[in-house]
Amino acid sequence: MVVVLRAASVIAFVLLWEWAARVPISFNFPSPWATLTALVALLRSGAILSATATSLQSLALGFGIAIAVGVPLGLVMGVVRPVGRVARIYLDLLIALPTAALIPLVILSFGINILSSAVIVFVFSVPFVTMNAYGGVRDVRPHLVEMAHAFDASRWQVFVRIVLPSALPMILAGIRYALSRAFVAAAGRRRARRACAAGRPAAPVADVTVAPRPVEIVVDGVSKAFGTVQALNDVHVRVRPVSSSA
Repeated sequence: MVVVLRAASVIAFVLLWEWAARVPISFNFPSPWATLTALVALLRSGAILSATATSLQSLALGFGIAIAVGVPLGLVMGVVRPVGRVARIYLDLLIALPTAALIPLVILSFGINILSSAVIVFVFSVPFVTMNAYGGVRDVRPHLVEMAHAFDASRWQVFVRIVLPSALPMILAGIRYALSRAFVAAAGRRRARRACAAGRPAAPVADVTVAPRPVEIVVDGVSKAFGTVQALNDVHVRVRPVSSSA
């Protein structure tokens, strides 16, 4: 039954994607068949390998820095309450901002290179990694901490043996959600780079590699798929019931 439901959801998603491409919702919204055809052509030519390697470099760099910065910052915010109260304001503001509007600003500031793409991935990912780590620390059951203090446990022992294991599920959930944001950021950066390259006046553009049409089709199709998954995840997070701790 579960397999049937999963297959039905995939078929429904493909049909909805095909319908959206035929309406069309946007002039550059590719159909599933066009995406598959372009993907096969890119695999045969080998052009997708170099493009994937470049995207993965910026994705790994930006997402790795987001984890290295976000997880410790969220843990510190949860343990040191004054830091949490101050930093949460800026993180909530960064989450509420339309981060897609920051892509052209980052490209103008850092140029069209791997660094700018890594910065975009970092900005898209780090707030969710940090806030999930912060929420995981804040959701630690107080009676576990009190019991540890009753046995003369030090603050470091409480953190390592109680706080960190209790916050780990929320940290991993934040990393998983931030990864989908990172993929959307990487795809959005590629589209913004093409727009900047097309709109640049008669300046030399030898350092700009404008992707051919098949790459554009694959990138747009995959980014739409990741955007849909992210929207469904948002709905799941909003409607998920909050269990009251004893």
